[in-house]
Amino acid sequence: GPAGALPANTATLQNHKGAVRALATFATQDNRWLVSGGCDKTVRLWKNDGAQWKWEQTLRGHTDDINTVAVVRSSSTANLLASGGDDMSIRLWAETDSVWQCVGMCRSRTLWVTAVQDLANDDDESLLAAADGDGGISVWSVEPRSGASGLELEPKRKGALVGHKETIWVLESFQWNGTTRLLASASA
Repeated sequence: GPAGALPANTATLQNHKGAVRALATFATQDNRWLVSGGCDKTVRLWKNDGAQWKWEQTLRGHTDDINTVAVVRSSSTANLLASGGDDMSIRLWAETDSVWQCVGMCRSRTLWVTAVQDLANDDDESLLAAADGDGGISVWSVEPRSGASGLELEPKRKGALVGHKETIWVLESFQWNGTTRLLASASA
């Protein structure tokens, strides 16, 4: 094709009112999804039904720029998203009756949240790792709140991982030798 032309399977998705800092993807039985987070303090959900990408919903609640989004495996809901940002919070989002809403929140220890990563294994406990601006990583258990009407999560801080001296910008979780889950982190 002509110079500068995009391939046929490429789409430009525009809806944020500022820079986009974070992306995550997941698939459901019928659709593929793209999750974006940006400097306009919103998380945006984009759906592809196999034919085209379409903006689906904007999630609001953060009070500052969003730096990270992640898909979290959960025993309590089919689809759970986490977003973290400069407002020192991690918000947890779940879909109920085709509408996404905030169902829980974690607070960073000291500074902005720079990365969020799913740590779940095959057992029933949903775990989440979150890095922040002072080089720390917090590990959270993300389970339903007992006695709650509807889906409401009650995150509990399980512990911390230390060793970095500067801001952690990247977290990556992966299986190792079949059953062991490792977490890799990178800082400046």
